[in-house]
Amino acid sequence: MNIRELPEGERRLCKLEDCSLPHNSKGFCKPHYSRWRRHGDPRKGRSMNGAGLNFLKNIINTKSKNCIIWPFGMISTGYGLVRDNGASLTAHRLSLILSKGQPPKDRSFACHKPVICHNRACVNPNHLYWGSGKDNNSDRLLDGTDDHGSKNPRAKLNEAQVLMIRKDMRTCLEIANDYGVARTTISSVKNGHNWKGV
Repeated sequence: MNIRELPEGERRLCKLEDCSLPHNSKGFCKPHYSRWRRHGDPRKGRSMNGAGLNFLKNIINTKSKNCIIWPFGMISTGYGLVRDNGASLTAHRLSLILSKGQPPKDRSFACHKPVICHNRACVNPNHLYWGSGKDNNSDRLLDGTDDHGSKNPRAKLNEAQVLMIRKDMRTCLEIANDYGVARTTISSVKNGHNWKGV
């Protein structure tokens, strides 16, 4: 890491030589200080401009049958994130665009091929195809990566409770109080709006 020394009286800049932002704290600009606090190094936590796009361009013609895991930033759902022409895209979607072209109008989802690959961080174009929303949901069910029902970490009920609720003849408010959920949750279960697969 190259750190500059500034003459007395000169405007204080970030101490990294290739940064022209004003000093904020500990000699770093605000972004570099934030990365230093989070990662212990002001250069960590962010890939170099274009590194993600270059990574994808290098794997477009791969013959590999193995998963190629995205080595850069991820979003909370586990998919890679890359910037291209100022827009943020999931890395597997951009991998598919670069290798197969833009999606057909009726198939706008970048899907991982079921059974072959169910790794959200995989960007191998051989593991991806353009599909519909229905294709994507079917693949998730086949792979066991769906988050419906009790697999959803935010689910407050399970399948057995849903079946009991549907048979319960009390008011929605009384049932909701017993299960510790909102009355609207019980109403949605009884009306078939939630837990449709049970």
